[in-house]
Amino acid sequence: MSDGQARFLELSFGKERKLETPRKVQLAAELGLDAKQVAVWFQNRRARHKSKLMEEEFSRLRAAHDAAVLHNCHLETEVVGQWHHTKLDLCTHTTRPHNSDD
Repeated sequence: MSDGQARFLELSFGKERKLETPRKVQLAAELGLDAKQVAVWFQNRRARHKSKLMEEEFSRLRAAHDAAVLHNCHLETEVVGQWHHTKLDLCTHTTRPHNSDD
């Protein structure tokens, strides 16, 4: 398959992801290819397209996951800091000498 034929099929793929038999035969005739070659090219191209979409979705999900983990770490740090602050307050209150006037 020549570069020109591949470019033409690529343009056709941009317009239609799946070919009905009459369109497949027409493309094959226009390009001087066998209809089976056109069918296989489209099948492979759909697989590459699906794979690319899955990679993009994986990247989006990974970014969302990483952001959630980071947010969780910030929340944990905040909670631990508040817990230590509360614990220090409790220690300070319990270690003060009691005034009998209270």
